[in-house]
Amino acid sequence: MKILSLLTYCFLATLALGARTWTSKEGKSIRADLVNFDGSTAILKLSNGQQVPLPLEKFCPEDIVFLKKTAAEEENTGVDNPDKWPEIVTGPSDFKLKEVHARKNNADKTTYQTKHFKFVCDTPLADDAQEAVGRLYECTWTAIRAMPLPIPRVKRQSYLFDAVLTKDMDSYRAAGGPEGSSGVFTAQTAVTGRKLRESDIVADRTIVPYPGLGIGTDGKLAKDKIQNHVLAHEISHQMTVGLFDEATWMNEGFADYVGYIPYDGNQFNFPGAFTSITEAGKRYSPMKLPFTFEQFLTMGKNQFYDLSGGAGHRNYTLATLCVAFFFHLDGKDGINNFTDYMNTLAKKGRSPLKQLLNKRKISELEEAFTKAWKEQGVEITFKTA
Repeated sequence: MKILSLLTYCFLATLALGARTWTSKEGKSIRADLVNFDGSTAILKLSNGQQVPLPLEKFCPEDIVFLKKTAAEEENTGVDNPDKWPEIVTGPSDFKLKEVHARKNNADKTTYQTKHFKFVCDTPLADDAQEAVGRLYECTWTAIRAMPLPIPRVKRQSYLFDAVLTKDMDSYRAAGGPEGSSGVFTAQTAVTGRKLRESDIVADRTIVPYPGLGIGTDGKLAKDKIQNHVLAHEISHQMTVGLFDEATWMNEGFADYVGYIPYDGNQFNFPGAFTSITEAGKRYSPMKLPFTFEQFLTMGKNQFYDLSGGAGHRNYTLATLCVAFFFHLDGKDGINNFTDYMNTLAKKGRSPLKQLLNKRKISELEEAFTKAWKEQGVEITFKTA
């Protein structure tokens, strides 16, 4: 449907109670909820559930002022769309990708650049692969920004994030990719001995091999669409570096949550994430665990990443189930509890676990967690304390 006729369609289709009235520059009015605004495109939700992206210039001057004011207020609070969860998040309408001249240390590489990322490739990418990879980077950035969470890096970015794409697994390991992995985020810091802050980071990058994206060694897409899980997972780490360092379950669970959001090459379908995560949980069900719920929520990196007997892969899934629980199954306070926990971690506050409990005992939270997932067909049993 063309943009010019879209507002007319919205007017006919929208009768949403409690929605805001919007007016086009031609004077046509509609009622709809604002789902997201990225500075150039507003996504409005109609009463029938359809989400419609509209460029900023299509609105009347008063609505443009309102949208810009809303964006400024969200910038000050560090939270996008408080108390709202995104549904369909479309990539930026002003997407651009260009090839840039490589510096001496990357003279044998090919470098591409988007609005927020610079990615260095072992070999030139075919046109469709360039478009697919660049759009996935920017769509992931946009999707994370749309989440109602205090993530400073999508608010105050003043430089391009670095990414490395290698042609095969040998090149991936040579670039620093760990054995047995299909993607990694690495960060170099200027300090040691205390909690990492964003200001301490002097260099960071994602490293992903072509096979992890569905790209052949010739730089061409091997499938109809790019595979998004690995890259979206690692970009999530890049967006949240320094926030979750003392909570391994949250660090990996949040990144995997983003990786599970279905992506069709142009937009992320957030409701589909819960379905995908539930199916992943069922593959490990019944899950009988050798640690208590509290021990998992406070588990260190070495134990979490222990790959012996497949424990590490199971822990990734369990962490993602935890994140999805607070996002979708812990009632109206779930996201708020998650956000308070994030803020306490960032400030290195005392007993951050109290924020998740929200006046509950750990046994009560465990019971709510296991019961909620059992109702979804995922059985989880923790070791008795």
